Amino acid sequence: MNKKILLTGADGQLGQSILRESSKFPSFTFIPTDQHNLDITNPQEVNSELDKIKPDYIINTAAYTNVDSAESDYDTALAINSTAVHNLAVECKKRGIFLVHFSTDYVFSGEKKEPYNTHDKCAPLNVYGKTKWLGEQAINTIAPQGKIIRTSWLFSIFNRNFVKTIIEKASAHKEIRVISDQLGQPTSAHDLAYFTLFSILQSKNDKMDTIHFSNQGACSWYELAKEIVEEYYRLNLLDYMPRVMSTSTNELTQKATRPAMSVLSTKKTEDVYNIVIRDWRSSLSDVLITLSFSRMK
Repeated sequence: MNKKILLTGADGQLGQSILRESSKFPSFTFIPTDQHNLDITNPQEVNSELDKIKPDYIINTAAYTNVDSAESDYDTALAINSTAVHNLAVECKKRGIFLVHFSTDYVFSGEKKEPYNTHDKCAPLNVYGKTKWLGEQAINTIAPQGKIIRTSWLFSIFNRNFVKTIIEKASAHKEIRVISDQLGQPTSAHDLAYFTLFSILQSKNDKMDTIHFSNQGACSWYELAKEIVEEYYRLNLLDYMPRVMSTSTNELTQKATRPAMSVLSTKKTEDVYNIVIRDWRSSLSDVLITLSFSRMK
């Protein structure tokens, strides 16, 4: 019998990536939901929906991810990133449902000089990071079965993201000026989606645990932007090579403070699941090729 997966945030970048990868996992039946048909900030609605669906797993990709907007919209960010997570954790604990939840590299301060391990101290610098950290704490306090997966700098073929923004600017011959003093790991939402479903298959009534998944290799936003432009040019999708200029965090006005270094160590994940996570450049190339095909249609 197929196992049911209730997917929240199905219209988001990661939610759509999970649905894209779902055909590779025929033992799962997916029930996609978004804010229009399931308000996970409402505990009564969550309870009622779970009574009807009776899922074996919940994959929660719903999140308030606009880092700068969160600074002036704390209540909404808190409701989605923490209160809703609490609601899901309570029901999962009560019903024996396996919960997969996603968190962020922005739970860290960025002061460490080496990649962050899962047990390192969390000290978020902005509202987004703080509300995601509160969501993690809610899960760990309630302790249902499942896992928290921290990730970073997501990109994909879906919705708006950094990769697609840089492509749009390059294609429109607009100036491209990008921060060079923030270091992190670009991560393909498609790779993360596949790993998430793969990891569920490997799970055996796991106690709640925190792991990291990001593509290998660290870079700055500036280095990522240069790679995007150069690769897109190599694909003959730009009629000239636009210049990518670097700027500093201090020179660019951002409402939210970002960590200067938020690289995640994925050693635990690779060891536990016996996998090798590929480099971000390889994943980026796949996404750019897919985007190029859709552009040529």
